[in-house]
Amino acid sequence: MWQSRIYAASFGCVRLYLERLLQRYSNFVCGRVVLGL
Repeated sequence: MWQSRIYAASFGCVRLYLERLLQRYSNFVCGRVVLGL
């Protein structure tokens, strides 16, 4: 029972990290597009 809780917590941390990484990457791409224009 507690293993699934740990798995859910680790999955939440990984999802949060991926969301931050995706947001940073999208900000970088938008910045390049704006500078390109």
